[in-house]
Parts: sequence; C-alpha cells; structure tokens
Amino acid sequence: MVFPARWLLPAIMVALTLGGCEKAVEQAPVDTAEPVQPVQSDTTTAVQPPSAWNSEAGLVFFVRDPEAQGVMVVFPQYADSTLPDTIRFDQSVVRGMTVDILNRAGLAGQMRVDSMEPTTWADGCIDWPRAVLSRADTGLLRESWNAAFIAGRVRAVSLDSMESLSAADSAQLVVQLTRLASAIPEPLSSSFRGLPFVVRSAHRFTAAPGIVAVVADIVRKVNLEANPLEEHILMIAERSAADPKGQWKTVYTERASGVEERIETTDLLAAIGFTGVAGESGGRGVAGRTALLIARVSDETRAYALIERPGPGKWEVRWTSVRTGC
Repeated sequence: MVFPARWLLPAIMVALTLGGCEKAVEQAPVDTAEPVQPVQSDTTTAVQPPSAWNSEAGLVFFVRDPEAQGVMVVFPQYADSTLPDTIRFDQSVVRGMTVDILNRAGLAGQMRVDSMEPTTWADGCIDWPRAVLSRADTGLLRESWNAAFIAGRVRAVSLDSMESLSAADSAQLVVQLTRLASAIPEPLSSSFRGLPFVVRSAHRFTAAPGIVAVVADIVRKVNLEANPLEEHILMIAERSAADPKGQWKTVYTERASGVEERIETTDLLAAIGFTGVAGESGGRGVAGRTALLIARVSDETRAYALIERPGPGKWEVRWTSVRTGC
C-alpha cells in the first residue's frame, strides 16, 4: 500500500487505558469431526477487513523484529481504513507491563516492558513504536521468540513443524498437502496452472478438543529469466485426532501471486487460544477458541493478521493491522 504524502486534519491525541487481566473459568466446548467444508475462495491479495481485534487478547501486543533486533509495540485498534490524521503513542501505556513471550513451540517465558520510544504518525513512512524488554521470571527464556501478549491474556498453542516428524510421516504429510492444494479452484488463465507444488513450511497443532489442524505455506514458481513469478497458498486443514491416518479436510485458503521479488509472503508467528478473560470493552469471547498470528510481508510494507477459528470447520481473518512501511 502507498501511504498519502501528507495528512491534513488536526492532530489527535491517542490515550489508552489497560483493563484487568482476571481469568474466568469456562469449560471449553468439545469439538467433533465435521463433514468436508467447501474451500473458501482464493484472492490475489489477502482480505483486509476493518479492525475487529478480540479485546480478550489485550489492547497491545509485541512482535520481535529479527532483522532490526528490536521489539515493536502493535496497537491493534488501528486499521488502514480508520486511521486518524495524526497518532501519538504514549509510552506510559505499556511501561512496567509484564508480557508472556511466545514462539512456535509455545510459551517461552515472561518479560517486563522497561520503556517505549515516543512515536508520532503524521506524514510519510510509518512504523510501530519500539520497546525495550527485560527478563521478568526466573525460568528458562528461550532466545528465539516471535510475539508477546499481556500476561494471562492468551494461552500459547504449540506448533509442531514438519521437520520434527519422522521422514516417513513428513513425506506422507507433503503428499497429502500437495493433493489438497491441487484441488483448490484456480483460473484457467493462471500462469501456474499445471506446475508442481512445493510445501515451504507446515505446522501441526490442536485446533480444538479432538481436532488436529495443519497450517502450510505452499509455493509454485514460474522461472522466467527477466521476471520470475511466484505463488503462495496459505492453507489450513483439519482432521479428527481420533483417526491419525484419516484424511485432511481443507477449511481455509488464501492465495497471493506476482513477481518473485515483490510478492507478499506470509510468516507464521504463533498460535494462541483465548482464555475467556473479559475484554476491556466488557465483552467476553468463547474460551478455548484458537487463532493464528501471522505477518504479511512485502518488499516495502508489513502487516499483521489474526486468523481465528469461530466454529467447527471454519476459519476466518478476524483482524488485520495497519500496514506499516512506505
């Protein structure tokens, strides 16, 4: 996305108030294996809905930027379609906050927010404020982590990578995923039609009681010397945990394609479960509901999205952040 060169309306001060973090004890609903659901329509670019952040997850979350060796503070109430002309982020909102550190393996420890740099969005390129975090617990803190949420707000869901499987199980999973990908409808005019699929990454996780899911990034390429093309399919499939040899059923897909150097790719950051903690707005979601936090990265911009499972056999983009960059 290209941001306007100048925002003309008066500056708006943004102040945030953090709510409590008390947990509510709720019985997670028992899921059952469901019949095959129709594959969702693919789009050339991912859907960008207005901000619909689940307030159970807190009013901010944090993302580690491995390239810049820094931590970004994401304020999820802002969406590209609802941005005021000027935003000023107040560091007092997050200073002293304790956060749960997550990576793909699950909970990696806790840290404390020491400070956040004052940041204002008014003109030109924009980026999330940077924060400094320090150890908050005495347990083992894994060096590699991707995201952090206000302590107690979400439950970390473990993601098992394809590489952790045996060679036979990994090969079988690749065959099943490529077969599912080949069944996704595509235009007759597609430049990738008939080309082989390559599973770039795949992670298995528990989507609900009794339901195992896999999220995969599947790639096809057209090797043109001048402008090589690339297609990425983000796919989620499910099956019953009681039938380890059962067939996977596609429940969510999205497709992005274009010139290899400029195509938007998807990076899986973490899987979370909502604990049923009341949101700051007073609302309460469904305890046990699962979601995937992903980053959408292009050569110039970056956005974050939450893909949530609202019910059996159904996944949807619940929230998409402001697209930062130039």
